[in-house]
Amino acid sequence: MAALADIRKTGVLPRLLRLMAGSTAQELNVSEASRRLGLHRVTVQSYVDWLHSVFLAEPLPAWSRNLANREIKRPKLHLTDTGLAAALLGLSPDSLARPTSTAAGPLLESFVANEMLRQLSSATRAPSVMHWRQNSRHEVDIVLERPAGDVVAVEVKATSSPQRSHARSLVRLRDLLDSVAPGAFKAGVLLHTGDRTLKLDDRIHSTPIATLWSV
Repeated sequence: MAALADIRKTGVLPRLLRLMAGSTAQELNVSEASRRLGLHRVTVQSYVDWLHSVFLAEPLPAWSRNLANREIKRPKLHLTDTGLAAALLGLSPDSLARPTSTAAGPLLESFVANEMLRQLSSATRAPSVMHWRQNSRHEVDIVLERPAGDVVAVEVKATSSPQRSHARSLVRLRDLLDSVAPGAFKAGVLLHTGDRTLKLDDRIHSTPIATLWSV
C-alpha cells in the first residue's frame, strides 16, 4: 500500500499521525505540518492523501453558497479512529471526562462526523457532507446538503447542558441562508452528551448524540 504515495520515510508517519490527532476536527495547515516535520509540503500532502486512501483520515470539504465574503474554503480533517487519536495523544477516559479537557470537544466532533459518514455510506441518495466556517466566531461542524439544495446543519458540543448560545453558528447559518435561498435551511441540530431534546430557536433543536443510533 505504501506505493500508493511513494512513501519512503515511513518513520515520519507516526509523527504525522500524532500531529493530525492533535488537530483532528480542524483545518490541517499543511505548510505548518511540513515545517514541524521537516518535510516538503508536497510530501506531507501526499502522506495525508495516502492516509485518506487507507481510511485513516477523512477530509470534509468546505460548504459555501457565497454567503459571506470571509468564508473559509479549506477542508476540515478528521481522524477516522478517535480511539487511536486519543491513544496517540496519551489521553485516558478519565482525562477526557475532566471539565478542563481541551481534547474532548474535537475528538467528540470527529467521532460524530465519522459515525454520520458511516451511516450515510449505505444510503442510496446520501447528501453531501461538508463543514462551514465564516470566521473565528462562526463555524458549523457538519453541513448536510441534498442535490436539490436542502440543508441540515449539525453542531457537536461536549456538554450535557446545551444552551442557546451553543447554537449561535447554527442561527447565523440559518439567517444567512434564509436571506439568499428561503426554504433551503431545513433544520439545525445541536448534538450533546446530555439526555434531553429541546427546541432552541426556529428550526433549531438540541438532542443527545445517542439519537444517532435511535430508530
